[in-house]
Amino acid sequence: MAAGLAGGLVGAALGPVAVLPLFLAVAVFGVLLAAIDIACRRLPDTLVLPALAVTPVLFAVVAAVTGQWGDWLRALLACLASGVVFIGMALLSGSGYGMGDAKVATLLSWYFGWLGWHAVLLGALLPWLLNAPLLLALVASGRVGWKSHLPFGPALLAGGLLAVCAVAW
Repeated sequence: MAAGLAGGLVGAALGPVAVLPLFLAVAVFGVLLAAIDIACRRLPDTLVLPALAVTPVLFAVVAAVTGQWGDWLRALLACLASGVVFIGMALLSGSGYGMGDAKVATLLSWYFGWLGWHAVLLGALLPWLLNAPLLLALVASGRVGWKSHLPFGPALLAGGLLAVCAVAW
């Protein structure tokens, strides 16, 4: 149901564009990743790394068909810049924000980059804005402590969905 809702939102936001199948696929994939992160507190490389490898190729096919090489280049730059920032954060944080989160954020940056730099910015900020009130509520209720490890993948993916919808509408 969640995958259908995510796909429906993406489809309604983007409309009939050449990249729609890629965005629908990542929406459904994101629901799977969020469920895994909630259950296991990890975002498995066996799923994320192949997606990172195939995404540039799939976007290159769309760019070749539509002539949108400028969008492809921006998506590549967004992915590289986000990768440096998010992987750096994971390496420096020591806890909380892990490499799986960084890899998923890097993957999503391809999609945000295709839509524009404003989508990249929203995609980077919205997960933190979504997660902060949840974390504060859980701490205030005593369900978790300040040093508790919570899965960040669901916030990354929900924030990404909101970013795509906000930019496209």
